[in-house]
Amino acid sequence: MFRYVILGLLRNGAVRHGYALVKTYQERSGGDLRSGSIYRELRRLADEGLIRGAMKSAGDDGRRLPYEITDRGRLAFDEWFMKPSVAAGISGEDDLSTRVLFLFEHEPSLAAAALERIRVTRSMWGQRLERERRSAVRAGQERTVLLPLLTRRLKQAAADLELIDELSALLGDHASRGASAAPVALAARRAG
Repeated sequence: MFRYVILGLLRNGAVRHGYALVKTYQERSGGDLRSGSIYRELRRLADEGLIRGAMKSAGDDGRRLPYEITDRGRLAFDEWFMKPSVAAGISGEDDLSTRVLFLFEHEPSLAAAALERIRVTRSMWGQRLERERRSAVRAGQERTVLLPLLTRRLKQAAADLELIDELSALLGDHASRGASAAPVALAARRAG
């Protein structure tokens, strides 16, 4: 999934070097990336033809190589973005968070379609977890670690669905205003 973070950060045509990618990710997500990991992944992506070195601007630090996304990289990112999350329950939280970072950079109809696919996937995940939880209770597993883990995952699925509802509303606002304030509005809503 790390590769899609990099591709997503370059998707809008921005030219960035590794350190700028790390800083941009930190600003958007509040998360942290290790610079060693990002440089390894940049090399892999370049070797696969998904990104390429870009021209340096005058005054750029000579030690930093800027990168830009290729058409092939855009296509790879867009295919990943539109694909339903397969990892729900394993690393679904990170996957959803990563997709949300780029939601408002897509056409509203594409973003809405991606959200709907995520909603269906999360809903199915929640239904499966509920069946597993009921089965664990019937099997007398109340005093094992399985039941609390299933309960936690059910809460996560419910929280994800709530987030998707909030994002859908913001996406509608965003589309009607044509503004770029939707990510900021989401942060304000969630904090309040």
